[in-house]
Amino acid sequence: MPVLESWMLVLPLCTALGCLFGSFTFRHFALGSSAILFAGMAAGAAGAQMPPAIRELGLALFIYSVGSETGGGFLAVLARRGPKLAAVCLATVTAGFAAALLCGLCFGLPPAGIAGLFGGALTSTPALATAMDGLDPAGTVLLTASYGLAYPAGIIGVIVFVRIAARLEGVDVKAEEDALNAQDADPLPARKDGGANPRGTPAPSAGTSPLPVLLVIGAGYALGQLPLPLPGQSSVSLGSAGGILLCAILAAGKGHAGKLPLLPSPQMRLFLRDFGLYAFLAGVGVQTGALLDAETLRSGMPVLAASLLTVSLPMLVCRMLCRRVFHIDFLTMLGIVTGSMTSTPGLAAASSVSPHRAVVQAYAAVYPLALLCMIFMIKIMHIVIAPLMG
Repeated sequence: MPVLESWMLVLPLCTALGCLFGSFTFRHFALGSSAILFAGMAAGAAGAQMPPAIRELGLALFIYSVGSETGGGFLAVLARRGPKLAAVCLATVTAGFAAALLCGLCFGLPPAGIAGLFGGALTSTPALATAMDGLDPAGTVLLTASYGLAYPAGIIGVIVFVRIAARLEGVDVKAEEDALNAQDADPLPARKDGGANPRGTPAPSAGTSPLPVLLVIGAGYALGQLPLPLPGQSSVSLGSAGGILLCAILAAGKGHAGKLPLLPSPQMRLFLRDFGLYAFLAGVGVQTGALLDAETLRSGMPVLAASLLTVSLPMLVCRMLCRRVFHIDFLTMLGIVTGSMTSTPGLAAASSVSPHRAVVQAYAAVYPLALLCMIFMIKIMHIVIAPLMG
C-alpha cells in the first residue's frame, strides 16, 4: 500500500491508533503508550516502512529526557543500595542465561542459536555483537535468526510484566510514590531536575533552547561508542542508549557548565520524553512486525517458545529477590527489572505506570552491570560451553 511507504504517515498513524487503543481499560488494566508498539507491529506486518533514523532519534530523545529527570539522586541510590541492586541484577541475568541454555538444549539448538536466544530475549544488541565475534557465516545466520525471533518476545514479555506487576503485587502505585516522596523529604527546596539545591535557589534552566539537549545527546553518543577493553582481545561499549543515559544523568546532577545551563525547562523535557517515546515505540514496532511473517513464525516456533520461557524466568527471579528477600519497594523493582533485562521499551512502560524518578534511577544503576554480565555470559558460551556441546 502506497500510504504505508511514507514514514510521515506511518508514524502519526501508529501513534494515534496506539494512544487510542492504549486508553481502553479492561478490569483496571490498560496498555497505555505500550499500545503504540503493537500498532507499529501491525503496520510492519502489513508492509509499512520507517527509516531506522526515526527509531534512533526517538530513543535518543526518550533516554535523554528520563536521564535528565533523575538528577543527583542517582549517586545516592548507588551509595545506599548498590550491593542489593548488583546482587539482584547478577541473579536476574544469570537466570536468563540458565533458562536460555536449558531451553536451547531441550529444543536442540546449537551454541549460536542459544546465544541468539539469550541476547534476543534480553533485548541486548551488544550481546548479539559479542556473540558474532569469530562465528562462521552459517553460525552468524543462525545467531541472527534466533535473535530476531526472540527479540519480539523479549520486548512484549517485559512490557506485559510491567503493566500487570502492580496487580500481581497488590500495590497502590500512588501510595508507593507518596511513601518514597516522604522518605526523600528534604528541608531544602527541591530542584526541578530531581536534586536538592544546596543554596536553596532554583536550578538554572535553558528554557526551550535545544542547545543543552543537542550537546548532551552528542556527548552521550560519542561516549557510548568508546570501546571498553575486556580480558583477552575483545572490548565492549555502552552503546548510544547507555552513553546518552549516563551523560544525561551527569548533566542533571551538575545542572550547568559554567554559565551554560544543561537542563531545558520541565515542559520541554516532558515534550521530548513523550515525542521520543512515541517515535521509538512506533519504529521498534514496525521493525518487529516486518520480521513476523507466517513462514518465519512456523519455522521458528521452538525458538519463540524457548524465548517466552527465557524472558519469564529472570523476571520472576528478580521479583522474588526484590520483594521477598531484599524488601525493595515496588517502583525501584520496576527499574531493576527493566534495567536487568536491558529493556528500553520496558522502561517506557514502567515510566507510564509511574513517572517517579525511583524507576529511572534503579534502571540507570543496574543497566551497565547487566550489559557487562550478559557479554561475560556470551563469552562463557563461546569458550566453555560450545566446545562441550561439540
